[in-house]
Amino acid sequence: MVFWKDITDLSLPLRFQIPRGYCEYGKSSQFNLVYLEVTDQNFTQWFRELENKLLEGKEPLDSRIKENILHVKYVDGFTQVFDESNNFILDYERNFVNCDLDCLLEIDKVYGPMKDTGTYGITCKIFQVRVLPRIEACLF
Repeated sequence: MVFWKDITDLSLPLRFQIPRGYCEYGKSSQFNLVYLEVTDQNFTQWFRELENKLLEGKEPLDSRIKENILHVKYVDGFTQVFDESNNFILDYERNFVNCDLDCLLEIDKVYGPMKDTGTYGITCKIFQVRVLPRIEACLF
């Protein structure tokens, strides 16, 4: 799999690995969005530039990244989930709350303009994810 900084061909669909991110709140119940905090500033800058290249000439832009939080979609039947030992989990029922996530993303299309907002954007889905639960330390 291609790591994000090694991408040279911007033909869709794009599949690439991103740096490990932290998911504090889990996936949203309504849209299955995962808000992933990625602290690698080189990646966040690269992702902003990627969006601009893919959406060149289309404005306003509905970006998938705000500050250092990446908004990605978990898709039932598409997203493959693995545990910390790389075992495939067929029926993942947890919600990614307080977990580190290693993700392979897929950007498969550009959309817009949206009827209600007039914005353009990209679809950014989790193709594969390895879930690494954070262990809470006892404070006693």
